Amino acid sequence: MPRFVLLLALSSAFAAQAQNANPLGVTIFASAQPTLATFAFGASSCHDNLLVGWTANLIGTQPCGPLHLWTTTHECGDSALPGDHPLNDVDQLTVQSIRQGTLQLSLADLPGFDSTTDGGLACGVSGVELVHRVCGSVNTAYSCFSIGVTPQPTRARPFTITYDTKPPSAPTLDDISAFDGTARIAFTANTDTETVGAQVLGPTNSDFVERAVVSASQGNVLVKDLQNVGSDGGPVYLFRLVGYDLAGNQSEPSAEVPATILHTNGFWGAFRERGGTDPAGCSAAPATFLAPLLIALGLWATRRRVP
Repeated sequence: MPRFVLLLALSSAFAAQAQNANPLGVTIFASAQPTLATFAFGASSCHDNLLVGWTANLIGTQPCGPLHLWTTTHECGDSALPGDHPLNDVDQLTVQSIRQGTLQLSLADLPGFDSTTDGGLACGVSGVELVHRVCGSVNTAYSCFSIGVTPQPTRARPFTITYDTKPPSAPTLDDISAFDGTARIAFTANTDTETVGAQVLGPTNSDFVERAVVSASQGNVLVKDLQNVGSDGGPVYLFRLVGYDLAGNQSEPSAEVPATILHTNGFWGAFRERGGTDPAGCSAAPATFLAPLLIALGLWATRRRVP
């Protein structure tokens, strides 16, 4: 590849990367998690503060005034509406030269908790899902002082804050595969569920204990360090699942499903127990033992399928 073509390709790649890292316009985000466009919290976080950041990447234009910021329960527009909660403006020089900054929000002061706009809803009430947005707008033009040029509002990409005290629906426990001290639980969770926890009862616990938590998109959870069933029977475990949403709300538990954890000798152990031999490796196994081999495969693990 010619050098100037390579340099052009690298320049284009770096420009695209920079634009993705700092998109054009004004962007509002949570400082701790800049890639997320939304933040959810529950009743236990009502007295917390949230640090919100903003960036201004105004290519080809310049700010012709301050950056106005506010919070609302409505869609973001060019300016705040009655009932919205105004935040401190960012002066024009900071927007133009520094082009980034942060502000601290008190979650309890969001406009959705203002008795003048919602009839007295307070942060901490249960069974509620309320969406707030952090909005911004700044007047921009290619030249603020050119004759005949009227600056136009440039809206910031908003940031969503959701107060959520509605628990998700319980996940569905679809299937349990239990062997050699472990249980693999397949499940189905709804779209509101962020993570799924596996809770276990028995043989020594008097109540369910959460033993593992995975992303809801994973579809199954593995529980380890369980006791295998002995020659005298038992132990029998009860398994159930709970779901958690982004705000940390916990669902009701799923149906409880019993399962015993069986010990296996592994593939070749089960093969030999069924009459197979392996004098010179798997390639030398007599063809007459093919049937016991297939049987061994079927007996290698036990599965409890949930109807």
